[in-house]
Amino acid sequence: MANTEPAATSRTITDPGRSGGRFGRELRPWLVLLASSGIALILTHRLWRAHPRRTPTYSGDEFVYLSQIQSVSETGWWYSQPRLGAPFGQVNHDFPFGGDSLQVLLVKLIGYVTRDAALTLNLFFWLSSILIAASMFFVLRRLRFPVAIAVAAAVLYANLSYHMAHGTVHLYRSAYYAVPLACLGLLWAAGVDGGLLDSDGRFRRRRVAFVFAVAALVAVTDTTIVVFPATLFGIVGLARMGRKRWREGTLSLAVAATIPVVLVVANAPSFVYRFQNGANDVVLKRTAREQEVFGLKISKMLFPGDRHPISLLGDFGRKTVERSPIPSEFGQYIGIVAIVGLLSLIYVLMQFVSGDRASAVRSPQMEPVAGILAIVAILLAVPGGFSFVLTVLGGEEFRVWNRISVYISAFALIGSAALLDRSWQWLSSAWPTLSARILASSALIGMVALGLVDQTAMHPFPYDRAASDFNSDRVFYASLEDGLPECGAVFNLPYNWAPEVGWDRGRTYHQAVSTVHTDCLRFSYGGISGRQSGEWQRVASTLPAAVAIDAVLLAGFDGFAVERGDYAHDSPAALEELLGSQLGDSSPIISPAADLAGFDGASRLRTLETLLTDAERAAISEAILDPLVPLFGDGFDAVPIVERALFTTTGTVELANYGEERSVQVVFDNLGLDNVESLEVRNADGDLVASFNEATYGSRVSFPLRVVDDVELVVRAAPSVANRAARVAFNVVIIDDRLAPLVLLHPGSLASLDATSPRKT
Repeated sequence: MANTEPAATSRTITDPGRSGGRFGRELRPWLVLLASSGIALILTHRLWRAHPRRTPTYSGDEFVYLSQIQSVSETGWWYSQPRLGAPFGQVNHDFPFGGDSLQVLLVKLIGYVTRDAALTLNLFFWLSSILIAASMFFVLRRLRFPVAIAVAAAVLYANLSYHMAHGTVHLYRSAYYAVPLACLGLLWAAGVDGGLLDSDGRFRRRRVAFVFAVAALVAVTDTTIVVFPATLFGIVGLARMGRKRWREGTLSLAVAATIPVVLVVANAPSFVYRFQNGANDVVLKRTAREQEVFGLKISKMLFPGDRHPISLLGDFGRKTVERSPIPSEFGQYIGIVAIVGLLSLIYVLMQFVSGDRASAVRSPQMEPVAGILAIVAILLAVPGGFSFVLTVLGGEEFRVWNRISVYISAFALIGSAALLDRSWQWLSSAWPTLSARILASSALIGMVALGLVDQTAMHPFPYDRAASDFNSDRVFYASLEDGLPECGAVFNLPYNWAPEVGWDRGRTYHQAVSTVHTDCLRFSYGGISGRQSGEWQRVASTLPAAVAIDAVLLAGFDGFAVERGDYAHDSPAALEELLGSQLGDSSPIISPAADLAGFDGASRLRTLETLLTDAERAAISEAILDPLVPLFGDGFDAVPIVERALFTTTGTVELANYGEERSVQVVFDNLGLDNVESLEVRNADGDLVASFNEATYGSRVSFPLRVVDDVELVVRAAPSVANRAARVAFNVVIIDDRLAPLVLLHPGSLASLDATSPRKT
């Protein structure tokens, strides 16, 4: 790092944290900050158009946060939600939120007062803007900036494009109030403003305590970006040790280590759960490729989106993403004011490195160090950057490196504040009149106004559309709850894996809000992939549709809810026709927005009670809920969930047995062959289980199997033409022999529940 030895500031300003002023004098700047940030919040969020008890976007991940807020209200914490993942309930330890514990606590406290999930979400989001401004203001005042400049920079930081773009869709990500505090800790660790040692070489206890407290804070406010401060503190520590500042370097490394330690402690219950129940290899499956996809794009950091009010800038922003193989994520634009500050930091750093240390910079330390930290953050986060080293070392879970832009923005706005302070000092000395002060104040207000428009105008919240969709769902679920037995169970169609539906599959988390709009109904959505609560639904969705519908009813469900928007053309007509005819429900409940359809299964359940014995019904329920689950391993092009499996020459399929010993029929359905003369299936010992040749090929092939424990099958394809690969695509369908009574009720029924109507892909 550049020379970061303690140096005197260019002028003396009373340290607000150590001033001898009275309470009123210290309170006034904070009142100015609160008033300014409140006015900015109203204007940038257009709160006069908001519906407090309706969410701002009602889309995307906002559904998940709404559902979690409801779960916290009902159960006390994020660990579980008994009303999702029916009939087993949803357990969230495979996708832990321990790194967001403080955010969840704030949600819980707000929810105690509101008793309304949507209002809680809104209040948390609005409060986060004030907290971010207060945090940034505190940091700037500790760095001895004047109140006016500190307020201006804090208001701009609280309304970054990042905050507006992530919004309530990424509710906890938008509440980055810990970031400015971490930046102050990084500056102190690097030696700015005297650093962590006093003039006698002793640790400044308050600052050391502050830095460790901030390390704990960042570990429990945002899981997805917790790696950023840990990495930066580690780099600062190594740099300090490289300058033989051993004590400060060791302390910085200790702070870096504190962050993951606190994160692990916060997630301790989840580690205990995984130890007791085994690891889940399906959830949180990240790849090194995602570090590239979600890397920081300098072009997106410097140019806004195509909806920017200045069309020229919008055009530049559009061109940066047109046909780009790396689209990355929204919200990276740091804003015109921060860009100027970043350039100023780089300019001062270049002067500093070239030896021109007598230049009129506000602090010989702060700006060069802030510039270095911003540049290091950029080099870490760009696609193919140094963060890739962490990825290949096992850090695939930390993929959204573009979000380090909130750290870059903080350092850049510190640079903007320093530039403004120098300009203010020059103007005061060159033109020491009241007119000059009025002009400077007006320019500062104008800069803040321009900055707010620049950063926020691209991100208007669709309040009216969101309220309309929210109201439509409320009407639908109220009608569904009235029509089904009290606290009954609803099977959600289509099956969407949880906790993540797949960001690249065009599907949504809309099913998650079912608990928000009902009092005690239970829903199948939310069963965790890789666990029995989710895998039984995946297997059921591959069964012949008519068989699956009856089996689901016998498993304890009272009706079905169809998410039309997850089907191609938003219209699963064939599926709804089958449900209506088989269930005897010719008048399903349709939401006012026509995006949901609800079916009552009571009539069909009464019919099944007359057609099947008690023993048959119990056996069917056990077979559907304790399934044999196909898991695709070596040789497959991808790891499919419901989608078609594809392998070349050899593919390994594991059949995970959630129940007891059983006999099943294994079906390779929707078979697609390329250069395949024959297929053979062997077990892990190499014994032949089944074989097929061209004469037996059709759209499906099947074979019986007796299963005691988990079974591994190796499917090999012999090529028709030598020297060219044989390729096979298929769906695996497992039909338990205990389902035979339902198969007999529906002879010739082949199309699976999932394939009855085409889904979005």
